Amino acid sequence: MSFAFIGLGLVMAMMADNVPAVQALGQCIFLPMLIIGGIAVPIATLPDWAQHLSQLFPGRYAVQALQACILGPGLGNTGFELLALVIIGTGGTIAGAKMFRWDAQQRFARRSGKAWVSVALMSWVVVGILAESRGYTPAAARSSDERPAPTTAATAPPPQPSVPAPSSPSASTQERSAIPPVLTLSEAEKKAASGGTTGAPGTSNPRATAPKNKPAAEAAPSEKPSAEKPPANSVTLPHPTPPSWQAVTVADIDRDLVFDRLPSDSGIVTPIARDEEEPDPDTADHLRFIQENLPSWQPGKVADPVQRVRNMLYVAAVPDVQQQPIERFAAQAVFYQLQQDIPKDQLIKVLYWIALHPTDGDDKAVGDLWALRFTSDPVDLEQTRERAAIYGVKLLGRLLGKLPHGGS
Repeated sequence: MSFAFIGLGLVMAMMADNVPAVQALGQCIFLPMLIIGGIAVPIATLPDWAQHLSQLFPGRYAVQALQACILGPGLGNTGFELLALVIIGTGGTIAGAKMFRWDAQQRFARRSGKAWVSVALMSWVVVGILAESRGYTPAAARSSDERPAPTTAATAPPPQPSVPAPSSPSASTQERSAIPPVLTLSEAEKKAASGGTTGAPGTSNPRATAPKNKPAAEAAPSEKPSAEKPPANSVTLPHPTPPSWQAVTVADIDRDLVFDRLPSDSGIVTPIARDEEEPDPDTADHLRFIQENLPSWQPGKVADPVQRVRNMLYVAAVPDVQQQPIERFAAQAVFYQLQQDIPKDQLIKVLYWIALHPTDGDDKAVGDLWALRFTSDPVDLEQTRERAAIYGVKLLGRLLGKLPHGGS
């Protein structure tokens, strides 16, 4: 940071002939940087054009590097920010050295000086172009480059037993899959779930599923065996699935997903606060921070819509797995932001695709949650993916009118 801003200061000092001129020139540069460079005003509150323009300013990368040291995992995840500051500092240092004057009486060389000033400005432009092309963070760029290949019927592994819908006799004749098939609970969750209330007659407790390897013959007569988690990166069904998320139809959703077997919004797994529920002051402060910064959170702006939605669902899944106080309210912020960013018809298809492919894509976004003031403690990634898929189905149910919007 010092290197970048000293280089900028050298350029201004060589262009001005006295101290008042330096101050005036500095204000012309630093005031815009304060306003749209992410220093004095949160980037999330700026319009889109200003957020893109802020990628030209070194202040944005300075703030990101500081936040990584104070709130996040440290400088290990700030490679691009440090590179940007080095490029800007190098451009300013070279330009300042070429324009250097020993005496204040020696006037600024207009022609050659302007040429070298353009070198310093070009370093800013280069950084902005790199940021745009890489989605600002290397992790976001890798996410867009590593898009998961769609699972087709030809490449799908052998079918696994699916969970039948318990509601009506006609539905019982069709094999339908509750996504994800197995909920991985922590020891605390298992203890709490064992003492909880059961669901309505004829339905199983969604928080107390059968063990993964429990044989069907050992299950109680009234208990349906739970589907085993398939080894491949998809939930297999006894019928062909759409070849891509764009090909998903409402008929696919009605056939493959069971919305009345989801964990309760007021339960331990994937809780969602009611609309009228108020968080405590500390949680409310964290929630406001998430709501302000989630629109500009870089993993939520990657090019691939499936990975983008998956990354956003991690914001709800991680505090659920870690049982943080914000867990009940983070899902609300995620649901709202997804509906703001993605058209409804496209979001419905993407959520179905994530539900059937909970282990596809990547989970690099989990390592970027420090930017939203989450802890950088290790998290079970398998459990996180499963919770993200469940949250996705809950949002899908709300979009289709199959679940209440205000929680249950």
